Amino acid sequence: MASILGVRVFKLRELIVATDKFSPGRVLNEGKLGRVYKGILKDGQEVAVKRFAKQVDLWGEVRMLSCLDHPNIVKMIGYCDEGKDHMIVCELMPLRSLNLHLHDLKLGKGKKPLDWKSRMTIAEAVARDLEYLHHGMSPPIIYNCLEVSKILLNENYSPKLSEFGSADIAIPVDHCRVRTKPACGYVSPESATTGYITSKSDVFGFGVVLLELISGQKAFDTTRNGERDIVAWARPMLSDSKKFPEIADPLMERQYPYSELVQAIDLAKMCVQQDPHKRPHHAESQYRVEADEDKYQHSIANARVFELRELIVGTDNFNPGRVLGEGSLGRVYKGILGDGHEVAVKRFYEQADFWAEVRMLSCIEHANLVKMIGYCDIGEDHIIVYEFMPLRSLNLHLQDLKPGNKPLDWQTRMKVAEGVAKALEYLHDHNDPPVIYAGLKRSGILLDENYNRKVSDFDCAKHGPTGDYTMMGTKLLRAYGYIGIEYPLTGGRQLIKSDVYSFGVLLLELISGRKTIDKTIFCKEPNLVAWARPLLSDSKKFPEIADPLMEGQYSYLGLVQALGLAKMCIQEMPFKRPRTAEIVTTLSNLVSQIYEEERGTAVASSFTPSSMHDG
Repeated sequence: MASILGVRVFKLRELIVATDKFSPGRVLNEGKLGRVYKGILKDGQEVAVKRFAKQVDLWGEVRMLSCLDHPNIVKMIGYCDEGKDHMIVCELMPLRSLNLHLHDLKLGKGKKPLDWKSRMTIAEAVARDLEYLHHGMSPPIIYNCLEVSKILLNENYSPKLSEFGSADIAIPVDHCRVRTKPACGYVSPESATTGYITSKSDVFGFGVVLLELISGQKAFDTTRNGERDIVAWARPMLSDSKKFPEIADPLMERQYPYSELVQAIDLAKMCVQQDPHKRPHHAESQYRVEADEDKYQHSIANARVFELRELIVGTDNFNPGRVLGEGSLGRVYKGILGDGHEVAVKRFYEQADFWAEVRMLSCIEHANLVKMIGYCDIGEDHIIVYEFMPLRSLNLHLQDLKPGNKPLDWQTRMKVAEGVAKALEYLHDHNDPPVIYAGLKRSGILLDENYNRKVSDFDCAKHGPTGDYTMMGTKLLRAYGYIGIEYPLTGGRQLIKSDVYSFGVLLLELISGRKTIDKTIFCKEPNLVAWARPLLSDSKKFPEIADPLMEGQYSYLGLVQALGLAKMCIQEMPFKRPRTAEIVTTLSNLVSQIYEEERGTAVASSFTPSSMHDG
């Protein structure tokens, strides 16, 4: 399943109408990243519309929220990214942020201060959020800027955590650099001195929020007598339980169980310790609230986290004799797990490449995409474990055919093409925003024992940030020969139709048996597309393109259809290339025709003259 599947893409005009042209009277809140408006959709649904100043901040939050599913986290309904307008649409929390009911409380007209039970219920829910982010996600997510203004309340005072633009995936595990500095009063000592945060930094932030809930004091208050920082203000009282009532918010008028006050303040005291190692692993455990891990799972939760020693044993200490392949990102070994299950173990050179693939594979699932079983990220070892494909990569059966091995027949070649096309259709049309695979090449197509095909190597794949394109780095140059003309002309921009071009090249490889770039053959043109173009302009020359190893064992009509499709895919103008859905339809029909032709031949051969006279 894609990370943003099921999220609505709004038109700008819808949100202009919904917010009454972003009327100042509709403003709910304003922060560093943008302004939040109350919106009313056409169907009457009330929503919160956050208008970001920068596109990068929008996509940071969209991508993060798309991977989260928890009842105490605000739900993203959709987004809009048109021109200079970058907006996210979330469920509306009618009572808005916690600080309006804690610090900026306007008493009177039926408004009362939060009672003890409500405060502790809120604290428990926030703790559940952190438990989910830290232990229900793999790799863990560090929320970073936890503060009362980001805790929203519905009409029943049920809290939800919002604003995930500052959150980050912990790489290496439980460790990442501070990108956005938390508000004053919430900054943990270690992040202030080192510039790095861990899950224990979130625990510190939770301790501050808990102190705010107990005391009614702000995390940082320039009007407070004495210490402006709430932790510094509370610390002398935290050392003496007899002074705990002095911390409690006087607006509660001592309407709380003293034993619970002691427990809550003791927890806050543990959370705000200077030494992060001494803080509790996650605040929720102190409330003895059991997280329903079966209900709140991230897409990576189904992937097994391997111990390094398991994979050392499974690959015979990464024995060179177990190597299945090697590329610019790492080496792939055949592994045998303790239960006898055969797997492919890819050992990455760089952690960034490893996590890029883990994140992408965790968000997608299709029969024609290689399945990630699990991963291991310990020290300098960054490893993904995949299902094992016994026949390995397509190039071993197409251009690097060993003596004695039979070449692929026509039907198998077209079935491989159909499978790859279905994988691309899934990425392009069943993900929102679409996933641009980029880097499609024959070595990334794997085959099982029945020649069923699966696409692998997702290190270049990216969600298109706007429309159907994304900016690519120099990684894509490794797929030289498969790259459309738009890549160099646009400074590295990749379109959905760029994947279509790459598919056209792959289809030509399947039909011709030639490599995309082959300087070893005796011809004037080593580039496959340049070599094929003159032949593609004359259907009478189509048989000259067909792989001679097939010895003419193919339907001429099928060859014409396949080459006609390849010709459309490799057109220089991207907008003229077909959509992947059209490619799938064409190839599915072609494969069906081949099957019917072979079936008809088999039936006809059973009616020999001798068989007609039997009996």
